[in-house]
Amino acid sequence: MFVAITVWYRGISMNEQSVSKLLKELDKELSKSESLSRRDRQMLERLLFDIQELLARGKTPAPVDTALLDRLREATGRFEATHPNLTGGIAQVIDSLTNLGI
Repeated sequence: MFVAITVWYRGISMNEQSVSKLLKELDKELSKSESLSRRDRQMLERLLFDIQELLARGKTPAPVDTALLDRLREATGRFEATHPNLTGGIAQVIDSLTNLGI
């Protein structure tokens, strides 16, 4: 059984399904980015995987995962100047997860 959590993010109703959609969009952006190093690409792919795993556990709301949020914030700072589209997507994911209590 899927239990949706609804929160408001910048005037838009967000739930876990919306976060999953954001992750898919971020994954598409990641696949389009040809200038990422192998290491950076692997780091971002791991972050996306970890977030999907967290959401798949079905813990609603999940306990705050500060290590995951710290890794996401680090990625935002790392790619801010060189990959603004990725940075914007990562920032949206951070905000959405925070609003979900993750």
